Amino acid sequence: MKSLKLTLLFFCTVLIASCTSLQKDKVIRLLDEISADITSTDFDAAWNKAEKAEAIAKKHNLDKELSAVLVSKAKLCDRIDEGLEYANEALRLAQDNDAPELQCEACYTICSLYLDNTTDPASNQLAGEWLERGQALAETCDIPRLRLEGINLRSLWYQRSNLYNAAENYLEQALRKADKSDPQMISTLQNSLLELYIHSGQYKKAVDIYKDYISASQAATQQMQEDMQASRHRESFLYKAIIAVLSLAVATLAFYTVKIIKK
Repeated sequence: MKSLKLTLLFFCTVLIASCTSLQKDKVIRLLDEISADITSTDFDAAWNKAEKAEAIAKKHNLDKELSAVLVSKAKLCDRIDEGLEYANEALRLAQDNDAPELQCEACYTICSLYLDNTTDPASNQLAGEWLERGQALAETCDIPRLRLEGINLRSLWYQRSNLYNAAENYLEQALRKADKSDPQMISTLQNSLLELYIHSGQYKKAVDIYKDYISASQAATQQMQEDMQASRHRESFLYKAIIAVLSLAVATLAFYTVKIIKK
């Protein structure tokens, strides 16, 4: 009987861990889809998926994933006070779970919310303060995606401060230093420069960069689709693994039950 209990305990532990991994992967996949929806400006679809991801994360105590979901919800809010509420809660969860990457995301989101708030003169200063904090965390994490996001926000902050030459020089320098094997980084920087060139009336520069931007953008879209397919594959693999563990547990239980009956 003791062997039976230990065996069942082991399989139950493995099964619970597998179920948690499966739910975690679901949330991660939803986060990828939310990001894609935001990029394509399908904000209603993004919000609905964020609500679903939030419910899963809360039910299974996935605090780190919940932090990421709340960051996404903050980005989708129309009102700055609501957005700040989500972003600050995301930051608290990230700090409690010692997750500097998510802390950086939350700081950037708070910065963005202040940058969008053009009615309050103090917002630009607050945006700069949160941007400094976020970029410092990005350097600590050493994650290219976070550095890229900081670069774009810094450019926007320069523009909000009417420092267009500084914004242009900053982006051009970042593009020169960017990893050429990362199409998402290249296309994002080129898009920011393209918009800045058009806004400042530098149409020749805009035309020169447009073709390269389209090529990088297509490569970035393909990469995003491949990442989402890989996420779905991982979820399918975990599901099959859980079924296999459950079947093994049932078979083991049946084996010990037969032994007990024979005794």
